Order: sequence, then structure tokens, then C-alpha cells
Amino acid sequence: MLLTSSRGRKRLVIASLGCLLSGAALSQETKPVSDARNSAQVFFTGHSLIDNPLPDWVELIAKSQGKTIAWEEQIVIGSPLRVRTRGDDAESSGWAGYKYGKNRNGDEMNVIEELRHPTHVRTGRPYDTLVVAEGHGSIGSVIWENAIGYLRHFHDRLLDGNPNGRTLYVHTWLDVDKDKPALWLEHETNASVVWQCIAEKARLTLQAEKRPANLFVVPAGTALVELVKRTLDDKVVGLTGSTRQKLDRIFRDNVHLTDIGIYFVAAVHYASIYHQSPEGAAAPPTIPRDLAKELQRIAWTVTRDFLKQESLDPPSMEECRHVIVEKVCRSYWTLAGEPNEVGRCQSYFAEIHPKPGDNPFVWPDPNWRALPKPSP
Repeated sequence: MLLTSSRGRKRLVIASLGCLLSGAALSQETKPVSDARNSAQVFFTGHSLIDNPLPDWVELIAKSQGKTIAWEEQIVIGSPLRVRTRGDDAESSGWAGYKYGKNRNGDEMNVIEELRHPTHVRTGRPYDTLVVAEGHGSIGSVIWENAIGYLRHFHDRLLDGNPNGRTLYVHTWLDVDKDKPALWLEHETNASVVWQCIAEKARLTLQAEKRPANLFVVPAGTALVELVKRTLDDKVVGLTGSTRQKLDRIFRDNVHLTDIGIYFVAAVHYASIYHQSPEGAAAPPTIPRDLAKELQRIAWTVTRDFLKQESLDPPSMEECRHVIVEKVCRSYWTLAGEPNEVGRCQSYFAEIHPKPGDNPFVWPDPNWRALPKPSP
């Protein structure tokens, strides 16, 4: 049995709830949190869940708020981060994946070189922010796709060009049953901890090398949970009807978002990048103005509270093991329709003396080895 102190259990409850908010909290403060900034040069790497127009709408929000932004992207539909780094062949010794994907203009940019010496963004400045979206299966990405290793590798490429750069790791989300969303709500609330734990393990490896550990989470999935719950409770203006009709306004299919959902998640990204509220920002013409205001308010409240919690109380590896074993394995594999995998998942993540390639949520970790740098 995994044991934690009473303080640890309190932290687990806070984290696993994903900073979900009461309706009263949504009307509170709009002032920036610590480390607010007014400019950003951002590189997005991801798949369809952060594909255009999401970065375009982050730019729309930023510029309408008087902020400076420049950005590029690498989008490979359906890809885990491993494909956008190592490439299609997981056994390869090269790094072909850094040339995969759609960019802001054209495709197959050399991402390693762009992060080291930007030429596609002509500002004369290095990238200061890397936004990374792993495949949306959090547990699967950890077990089979070396999510921590490839996150650290991409972060290191950012640091090659800017030692003060920071990486923002997106909480992506699984498919939702629009008629019965309760299990999805439970899982994405639980899964917030997994994304935090992946980021925290990467931070620990950086700290062990006495390197800057500027790596944080974008609480997109946590914010979507709050938006869905408020919508189902008839607390979001204009989103009415049956459960399915309400969720059809947010989700285009079972996982991809409508314009309303994309704009909402773009507002979460803006808040995560600038540490300031998107309230009062411009919105695309497909989003009614009163709804845009509500989306901005929810996005800011969730992100603001998440940022405060993340900075004050990141999860320990012991806490990561506990919450994954006690909550995430069950909700993840039940949502995936494979409940027979729950026990195997729990055994995997309960291990405190894992073999190489097994449970990464231990520290110190004698099995940790950073992936090799790309050849010059």
C-alpha cells in the first residue's frame, strides 16, 4: 500500500480535483498572477487538438489586449511527441521527426535549427516559449511513448536557442460520450495530475543537472471540465438544450472542438503564456460577444488558480504514484473500454523500484538517462 502524510493527501485532493471552481469564484479578481508578461515568441508543437485556428486565436486575443506575439508551429495530425522528435521509427538513432509536419507557412521546417536560430519568425529574438501537446492518452504516452524523455528532449532544443526559455505542456483530453459525459469528467479531473507529474519529473531531471527547470502545464483539459460542468448546469449563456445538444456546441465530434471550444482553449493558452486575464479580448465573429466574455472569465479563473497551485505545491513522485494507482488507472482504462487493463496499470505505477523502461514516477531515479542530443 502506498502511504502519504495528511498534508500529502490534502495536496493530492487539491491536485486531483484539477482546481475546479465554484460559480462564485468566477466573478473574482482579474489581476495578473506572478511573472506576468506583455510579449511572447512562441513555438507550438502538437496535433489536431491545438491545430489552427487555435494559435491564430491566441494571437487575436494577445494583440487585442495590447500584447506582442510572434509564433510558429509544427503540427502532425494524430502524433505523439515521439513522432515529432525521433520520427516514425521509435528504434531509430536519428531525429527525423523534428522535420515532420505542417508549419505556419509550408511544411517540413527544421525545428531544431529554427529553435536554435529563428528564421521563420523574423524578430531578431529567440523563442521564449515552447507549447507542447503530447498525444491525448496520458497513461499510454507514459507507458509506451516515453512521454517524459521526449518532453525533456524538446525542451532542451528550446534551451539550445534560449537558456531562459520555458516549456508549457498541454493537458490534452480524451474522447467524450456526449450522452453520458460523467466518466469523461471524472477522468479528465483525475488526468490533470498525470500531466503535472510528467512535467514535474522533467523538472526534477533538469534540477539534478543544475539547469533551469522552466516547465509548466497548460490546464486545457481541466478548463474544459469546468466549462462542460457549468454548461450542463445551465450556467453558460447560450449553451442550452439536452446534454448532447449542449456538448455539440463545444465538441465538433467526440474529441475535436467547435469554434466555441477552440476559442475557449485559446483563451486558456493566452492566460498560460502571459499570466494575465483574457477578459475583454477580441473574439472571432463565430463567437457571440456575451458568450466570449463568459468563456474568457472561466478560462482565466481556472488558469489563474491552476498557476497558483502549480507554483506553490507541485506533486511529489510518491503522490504521483498514489493518485495514478488509486484513480487514474481506473478512469483511463474504463473510458478506453478496456477495464481489464486496470490491474496491470496499477501494478506498473505502484512499483517503487522499477526496471529500466518501467514506472518513471520515482525520484531519485537510477534508470533516468536523457536522450542523446541530435548530431550537429
